[in-house]
Formats: sequence, structure tokens, C-alpha cells
Amino acid sequence: MLRTFLPLALGLCLSAVALAQARPPIPSVVLDHMNDLDQRCVAAGGRAGEGRFVVAQDFTGDGRLDYLLSEGDYHCVGRPGLFRRGGVARVDLFVVDARNAARRVYSDQLIGYRVLAGQPAKVQIARQGAACGAGSTARTQCAAQLAWNGHGFGEAIAVSDAKAPSASAAPGSPATSPGPQA
Repeated sequence: MLRTFLPLALGLCLSAVALAQARPPIPSVVLDHMNDLDQRCVAAGGRAGEGRFVVAQDFTGDGRLDYLLSEGDYHCVGRPGLFRRGGVARVDLFVVDARNAARRVYSDQLIGYRVLAGQPAKVQIARQGAACGAGSTARTQCAAQLAWNGHGFGEAIAVSDAKAPSASAAPGSPATSPGPQA
């Protein structure tokens, strides 16, 4: 039995090492932002909770992990909604270079977002009110898909018409499908 168990245990350990080496450490600028949220939560009388507010995907197509950080998905125990005022929250995209240094290339106040699988992964965003453009009312909702242009993210395609009211969305609800909120 020991002869069977030892190779299995060694194989699992080597697999764990290989997986750990395949994923680079989170860049310091992203960790600093995460730590800042923890500090702001504690300063407001809460404590950091569990939850997924950072998404690591290749958003640029270069094969490196980039990072989306959603303050609205941050769980501050005892202070729900601390980072989601009026239904909107900040979402940042960090792009990583060959040295594993990251820089923030997109930041906006959103009512929601979703990440679509692919190479590269796509980010769709949802906004509300004046962020939808001229002539929009406070209840107007709009959505777009972001695209990497080599230097930053811009809106590639609209995935909704800001002028038309959303027939499927209740007033005040996000124009995205169920999933992460900003």
C-alpha cells in the first residue's frame, strides 16, 4: 500500500508545484487596491468577508493574466453596500506586462458587468443615466462590450440601445444578465 500511496502523493505534490508556478503572483498595484478596500471596510466599521471581487483572465489576447477588480462585489461584513452607492460601483481593469507589472487601463462607475469566455475574454458593461449619453434620463440603461486597442479599453460595440427602454428589465435593475455586479 505504501508503494501505491507514495507515487500518488508525490505526483499530487509535483502537480501542485506545477500549477503554482503556472500562475504568476498578483501584481502589487492590484494587491494594493485590494488592501485599500480592506482598510476602507474596517475604517467604516466592517470586516473583510469572503467573495469574488477580482477576476483574473486574459483580456488583451497576449496570453497573460489581466485583472478586473469590482468594488461592488467586495463583501464588507457589517457594511453591505459600502462600495455600491446608488446602485453603481467602480470597476477597474489592470493589464499585466511581461515583467508581471500591472497598470490600470480602465476605470468606470457601472451598474453591472459580465465576463464572456474566449481568447481573449470579453467584458460587457452596463451603465445608467447620464453615463449613457446626451438625452438620457436618470432611468436610461445602456450596455456595451469593451475592446482592447493596444493601449486601453474602449467601447467596441453597443449591446443595447440607450434610447430604447429595456422591456425585459424592471425599472432600476441592471441591463445585464444575472451575474456579477459592479
